[in-house]
Order: sequence, then C-alpha cells, then structure tokens
Amino acid sequence: MNKKNAPTNSRLSVLATSAAFIAFFSALFLYILRMIEPVLLYERFNISSVIIPFEESWTFLSEFLLRPGGPVEYLTSYLFIFFENNLAATIIITALAVLLWFSVRMLFKTSGSPWPGILAWVPTAAMIIPFARYDYTVESFVSLAICTLTAAIFIKVAPCRSVARIIIYVLAFSSLYYAFAAYAFAFAVFVIMREFQRNIKTATAFLIAALVITYLILSLPIFQPIPPDFTVFSIVPKWANELSKNALITAPAFMAAILLLTIVFVRKPAQKKKKRNKQKNSLGWLKPTASAIIVISACAVSLHYAFQPKHKTSLKTDYLTRQGKWNELIACGQKDPYLFVNPSYNHNLNLALYHKGRFETDLFKYPQDPKALTLEHHQGQKNRRLSFKAAQLILKLGYVNDAEKKCYELLESAGNWPDVIETLGLVNLAKDQTITADNFLKKLSHFPSHTEKAQALLNRKQGSQEAKLVEKLQSRALCNINLKKLAPNADNWFEWLLAKDPTNEMAFKYMMAHYLLTKQTNKITQHIHRLKDFGRAEVPRNYQEAIVLEIARSGNDNVVPSAWRPSDKSIAVYRRFLDACSRFKNSKQAKQALAQQYGNTYYYYHTFDLSGVGKW
Repeated sequence: MNKKNAPTNSRLSVLATSAAFIAFFSALFLYILRMIEPVLLYERFNISSVIIPFEESWTFLSEFLLRPGGPVEYLTSYLFIFFENNLAATIIITALAVLLWFSVRMLFKTSGSPWPGILAWVPTAAMIIPFARYDYTVESFVSLAICTLTAAIFIKVAPCRSVARIIIYVLAFSSLYYAFAAYAFAFAVFVIMREFQRNIKTATAFLIAALVITYLILSLPIFQPIPPDFTVFSIVPKWANELSKNALITAPAFMAAILLLTIVFVRKPAQKKKKRNKQKNSLGWLKPTASAIIVISACAVSLHYAFQPKHKTSLKTDYLTRQGKWNELIACGQKDPYLFVNPSYNHNLNLALYHKGRFETDLFKYPQDPKALTLEHHQGQKNRRLSFKAAQLILKLGYVNDAEKKCYELLESAGNWPDVIETLGLVNLAKDQTITADNFLKKLSHFPSHTEKAQALLNRKQGSQEAKLVEKLQSRALCNINLKKLAPNADNWFEWLLAKDPTNEMAFKYMMAHYLLTKQTNKITQHIHRLKDFGRAEVPRNYQEAIVLEIARSGNDNVVPSAWRPSDKSIAVYRRFLDACSRFKNSKQAKQALAQQYGNTYYYYHTFDLSGVGKW
C-alpha cells in the first residue's frame, strides 16, 4: 500500500514545493518592488566606491584583476548600474534570492542534513534585511551563494580518493579565494564540516590547505595589496571586520568555528534504517507544519527588523529631487509635513515649491528651518550630501567659484561621484573654460548611467536643452566674487546676483524667502518693487502678510507704494489673528489653540517661530 502511494506522495511533495517557491518569490518580488524600491539604493550609494567609471584599458581592469576579490567587486559594481531602474534592480535582487535558496538547499541536501528544503528558506528570508535597510550587499550574497553552491557540488561529485580529493579542493579554494577573497572560507567551512564526518585526516588537510593558500596568494608579488577599507563581510559589524583583517585572530577563530559547526550541525548516520522509516511515517505531519512555521517566522523577523520608513523617505526625497519629480515630492510633504523638519528634506521641498511656482504662497504650509534654505550653515556637519546640495544651489544662483570649490573638496573626499563630476563640468562651462569642462564630461561618459547626459553636454547643439542651460548659467555667473568676501550671512548674496542680472528670478525668490524666514520684514518692503522686473503686478500672499507686519511694526502705512499694498483680506486676517491671540493668557496656549486655523500663515510663523501646523 505504501509502495503504491509513494509516487503520488512524491508528486504532491513536488507540487507543494513548487507552489511554495512561486508564492514566496512572487511575494518577495512585489515587496521589493513596491515597499523597498531598490532604485533608492542607487541614490544612497552613488556617492560611494560602489559606482565606478568603466574604461576599456588594462590599467583600469588591473585594479580588479590583480587582487583577491577584485573580480566579484567588478561584477557587482557593474550590476549596480542597473539599480538606477527600479524594475531591473528588483529582478536582480529576486534572482539573487533564488540563487541563494537553491545553493543552500543543495548544500543541505548533499550533506545529508534533515529537511533541506525547509532550512533553505531561512537565509533567503533573512537576505531581505540589509536591502530593506538600503545597504548594497549584492557582493556579499553573490559571493556566499556561489561559494555555497560550489561546496555542495564538491561534496556531491568529488572523487573518494584522498589525493585527488585534496587536489580538487585546493584548485577550487584557490579559484574562489581569487574571485571572492575571504568569502571563500564559506566554501572551506562547509566542505570541512562534511569531511570531518567522512575522513578526519582529509578534513585536517583541507583546513591546513585553506590557511596556507590564503597566505600564499596574499604574498604573491603580482597581486596588489588589499585596500585598507576592504571588509570581509559588509553585513557584519565593523568590529568583526577589523578582527577579520588580523591573521593571528582570524586563523584560530576559523578553526574554532569549523569544530563548533561540525559538532552542532553535522548529522550522524542513522544506525537502524527500519527505525528511521517508522519515525518518518509516524511524524509525517511534522515536516509541512515545521516548514510553514519556519518560513513565516523567518519572514516576520526579517520584515520587523528590515523596513525603515524614515530612511526610505530621506532617500526618496533625494531621488525625486535629482529626477526633478517636483509634484511627487510635494505630495510627500502633504501626506506628512513633519517629515520635512530635517534640513535635507526641507531643502528639497523648497526646491520643489520654487520649481512649481508655489514658493511665494505655500512656503509656510510646511515646517521651515531658515538654515535649510541654502544649507550654508549646515556645512560644519561635514555631511557630503548637504555640501553637494549647497554647491548645486549656489551654482544655479550664480556663484560659480564657491560651487567649484565645494565640488573639488567633495571629489577629494568621496572619489568618483558622477553628480559632482557633472557639476564641475557645468561650472567650467559657466566660466567659459570649455577644455576643462570637456575633460570632466568625458570622464562622466565612462559612467554608463550618465553616458547619455555627458554626450548631450559635450555636443551642446544649438537650441538644445543643454545649450540653454549653459547660456543661463553664463548669464548669471559671478566669476570674480566669493561668498566669504561678502557678509557672513546670506543678506547680501542675492543682492549681488540681482545687480549682475535683475531678471534672475531664482535669486529674487530665494532672497525674499530668506528675508521671510529671518523675519526681516523691512527688507521685504525694500525689494517688493522688483516684482515688476518679472512682469508681475500682483503681490503674493506671503509678501502681503510680511508687508502688513512691517506696517504694524513701523506704524507707517506708506512703507510701500500703493501699487504694492496688501489686500484688504490680508489685513482682515491679521486683525482676526491679533484678536484671537489676545484671548489667551500666555503665548503657549495661543500657539496650541491657533495652530489649526492660522498655522499656515506668515503671521503665525513670525509670532511663534513655527509653521506647517495649519489645516490644508
């Protein structure tokens, strides 16, 4: 009876495994695509050494081919190019998860471990954690998956003779160590664990061979030294990486780890086949139940520790800013204005409001930080991203020398950062230094993700978008002035720019925003006449409210010409605001009570130093 049912049970088992496989990886694909959005990994790591300029030269290739771990670094750096596309990045991560699952399952199966299909789900589910934390760990998981798969194949097909077995092991470990550096020890650990069960002498030879090969490869003169910032596993803590660089600590730890894993995980052969079959029949329900519990638990733990919405928001605002998707960026602020308390978010949001023509009306619908407007006063934090954002802004405004200085500093500290290289190309085009600009743009073209943009800037066809951008930068550029020579604050920055080009609308709007945020209402009344330089006759709401406050402060109704006087509506709102404030004993009570009704007005910000708390 059991023999007749065996084929049916086998088919059901295959169908159940296939269904679980499809369901799990389909869900994983959708989760990565919709929740993690791996394109944000590109946004985070385009500042680091993960992204490199690819060149067709031996000098470039030798940097990777002449050191252990170089080949996998080259491969994963090339794969990183595809992370600029969300769908392509999701496919890569899902394919990597499938490879890891297959490798681990095959390893457990060939090692004779119980329930290989169940145990393979655990590392696969855990793999999502570093990606959801926006760590680029493709190199780690590619290396581990291939080394694990190689170990499984070795255990299954290696010859039984000790000499031949050792020779194949030496060749395999040497190749893996050259390709994946220290990740090859994963192969050694799994093979030696299994070999201890088979032949202790051969296992000892494997262990000694792994250590000797490592030292021999590192001592070869053809190989370049391992970079000081090289880390064995990018998914382990920094202290573990530091320990891994010390051979005196690594070698004994490696041996101890093998012995411990062998004791814990290596399965002893069953002595009585009949007894094992009886247990298998009596506990037939346990396998699917345990499988479901393990998979669900692994996924739950992974998702609990993985997803970080604040980190995602930070990267997404940077991504939307770089892509110029201003409406989506503003929509993020409308969903949760308090996300933009951070100076970096706030700077991005203000750029979006400027580009969508809402800078002068909706500025105080969101929490505002005066220092976030230009980010100049946040440079002491030595934050590369903030420094680069400040460089981009002052370049667009017209201060090319300061933008150039910041970019050169970033190039020295961050290395090959394509966005910085592009900005230096634009800086030199603005200064009409075309030879230097073309050199930067040619270097930019070696980054596959920036090749098209670099070629467009190199060609600069008349009437093209790139040619118009260069003309705009040249018309605004102040090439002989440094910001440090001006006042330490931003009060005079914009006036110099408007003296150079009165039609520099960006300088005008940012100047007025600066005066609003620093509560210099007298400056608003002094410069309100510049609206006519842009063919505008209507005074925006924020400026009207500032003029009302200046009239109240100075007691002079004629602080501005009649053409620029505030509307009756703005004056009426201010009177109601004053009446409402007078009903409360202290400012704290008034601040809380009036937030919903007046929290989006300049009156509220000027009085309580708070904005973005009103009702939309």
